[in-house]
Amino acid sequence: MATFNNKFGVPLSGTGAGFENSSVLQPKLKYKFRVLVQDFGAGTGLNDMSQNVVTVGRPNINYGESPIHSFNSVAYIIGKHEWQTLELVVRDEVNNNIANLVGNQIQKQTDHINQTSPLAGNEYKFKMQVSWLDGVGTPQETWSMLGCFLQSVNYDSGDYAANDPVQITMTIRYDNAFHGTGVFEGAPDSIASADITSSVADQVSE
Repeated sequence: MATFNNKFGVPLSGTGAGFENSSVLQPKLKYKFRVLVQDFGAGTGLNDMSQNVVTVGRPNINYGESPIHSFNSVAYIIGKHEWQTLELVVRDEVNNNIANLVGNQIQKQTDHINQTSPLAGNEYKFKMQVSWLDGVGTPQETWSMLGCFLQSVNYDSGDYAANDPVQITMTIRYDNAFHGTGVFEGAPDSIASADITSSVADQVSE
């Protein structure tokens, strides 16, 4: 017998004379996400930035290709892959916690006061995770990005005619990404078992 649940949606082939439809599942919603970072700025803890985040991108990947020519045809084999940068936009709080945190990360990447640079990536790179949550806050999907650094930072502008909050836009370059569920699942690092113990304010004060 047809019901609302199996009549809604696109008719599926091979399901009988009635072409009954499968149930339509709840999609992931764009606003149900959480952003965590580790080793970002002056601190070394795991930091939840979600309260300040406006938008965040998801990872994108491109694969190179190499042609193999043979007689009158061409086949292709996969080449190197490259993860594309993602963008993180946060609100700039009046207490300067976010601005100081981002400034500490910039200073860690390059010491602009003394004009010196880090000796190795582990001295300035951080880890990042974006989780999509269910209705009670449990991660249903996670993207863990490793070897991250700030490729560019835009501190926004002032405008006497505007009512909009000031935002900081960060473009993040990362070496690798892992897809999974839970908190930093799949990441081959101690971050997988870390507890979320610090806030933005805590990390700035470290």
